[in-house]
Amino acid sequence: DRVARFMAGVARKAGWSGRAIATSVNGSPAVVVWDGEVARMCVAVEVAGDRVAGVYVVVNPYKLGRLARQPDTDR
Repeated sequence: DRVARFMAGVARKAGWSGRAIATSVNGSPAVVVWDGEVARMCVAVEVAGDRVAGVYVVVNPYKLGRLARQPDTDR
């Protein structure tokens, strides 16, 4: 929940007025920022044990296109 709120704040500061949805992407916890029906950003967190092993941010519209075609469910 804290990660989702943080990323929503980052998205607002970047000028995106959409919604941030906490979900799962490729088996990792993630937040997807939506502008209407279009995914604008995805932030996935790789966890190893009880530590964050990596943070992956995707803003490439081509790569986000797959998310934009799926319903608002677990991705």
